[in-house]
Amino acid sequence: MEMNDDDDDSWREMSVEVARRAVETRRYEDAVYAMRSVVELNVKFLTDEERNLLIVGYKNMIASGRALRRALLSIEQKEKSVGNEENVQVIETYIQRVETYIDSICCEAKLIIEDYVLPPKHSEYTFEGLVIYYRMLGDSSRYRAEIHTGGLKKKLAKEALLAYELGELHAQELCVANPIRLGLILNLSVFYYEISSTPECGRDIALMTYDSAMLKIERSKEELGLSKEELEESTRILKIMDTNLYLAAERFAKFDAIFVERIARIEAGCDDRKVEWKDTLDT
Repeated sequence: MEMNDDDDDSWREMSVEVARRAVETRRYEDAVYAMRSVVELNVKFLTDEERNLLIVGYKNMIASGRALRRALLSIEQKEKSVGNEENVQVIETYIQRVETYIDSICCEAKLIIEDYVLPPKHSEYTFEGLVIYYRMLGDSSRYRAEIHTGGLKKKLAKEALLAYELGELHAQELCVANPIRLGLILNLSVFYYEISSTPECGRDIALMTYDSAMLKIERSKEELGLSKEELEESTRILKIMDTNLYLAAERFAKFDAIFVERIARIEAGCDDRKVEWKDTLDT
């Protein structure tokens, strides 16, 4: 029996409520399952909440897989250092399983976004929504590129860059200090630094964005049109970007005077810095 429009609306409301409760209880797989049932209704438009529930679900599923993979790689290195080949083989098997999980979730997220929520599938959209979707497409391909090698890695890197660039195009319609725009640029800069072997591009785009956003916030905070929560999120992302730039400063200081100055400024009262560049998924 086919569902009519009233049935669709009821199913949609129930699925969103399930996803909402699933996120609250950190049952991200259930949140994704519920939101997939919504997008597969071929609705013309996802609300901000529906979009965020879908993205948050996928992001956290991927984040857990990446965190486990990093932990297993660390264990693998320790076992190799002591020559315990038997344990190394066991760990490698676990790593392969986790990488398969990450790969499958990223592929699913990409498929859902491309087949159901991007124009022309949706007749209505916002620039914020488009930036978020393209960032997720870029992230999905980037995370897959982390775990693959050779020709496939290059193909995934190209896919990621294209998605980020499309997101960047739509992000021009947003304020330079908008947290959605900042999140996209942050992740793009990490892509340049970690995946595409062009760290100078990551450094440059992060530096330009950081300085522009900070200047905008310091001079005209009240005119940004951002809510208190959005401004707090922008500040959080800028702190991550600043930390990443500190790492870039360490690498590039001997070539670039601006980074010599940046190191001196940060080290006057810097906090602990991580070894790897971080993106919005790592916090």
